[in-house]
Amino acid sequence: YIIIFPCFEPDNHFIPLLRELKKLIKQKEASILIIDDGSNSKNAEEVFSRIEQLNLADKIIHLKHNVGKGNALKVGISYAQKQGFSHAVTADADGQHLPKDIVAIGKLASGREKLVIGRRNLGKNTPLRSRIGNFFTSLLLFFTNGRWMNDTQCGLRRIPSKFFDEAILTSGNKYEYEFRFLISKL
Repeated sequence: YIIIFPCFEPDNHFIPLLRELKKLIKQKEASILIIDDGSNSKNAEEVFSRIEQLNLADKIIHLKHNVGKGNALKVGISYAQKQGFSHAVTADADGQHLPKDIVAIGKLASGREKLVIGRRNLGKNTPLRSRIGNFFTSLLLFFTNGRWMNDTQCGLRRIPSKFFDEAILTSGNKYEYEFRFLISKL
């Protein structure tokens, strides 16, 4: 399987996450793909340089311009499809997801043909705007599909290859893309 990290202007917290992830992944078990969504700061340049020096990713695709998280995910999923991966795990580069959780979702039985979404604990430390947004998207999902999900916006997802075409064709360029894809799969 492949682990896809869309990122824009990553900071130094990304490197320890990748280091820990590399320790947890057995040889040839998974590939790490980073989609640089048009980062152009000196700090991001240094982070990507360090990732390459430490061999913490199998591939980094640098996009010339910031095209949004949705488009960056589509680039990653398209790459996964072309390379013949059985499934893709998407994760955020900002440290929201623990490396052990990223690996656990990736190791789910390969015959499992359903979309799997992680769930974060959205507590007091979560910005109010994020909690409110998540509540309303959960409510919208409930009214449109009759299902309640506590965290519709979690970026930790396991996408089987049979959904790659649909994932690439789902509309949306930014954060709305993940919700639109989620609705299409329920």
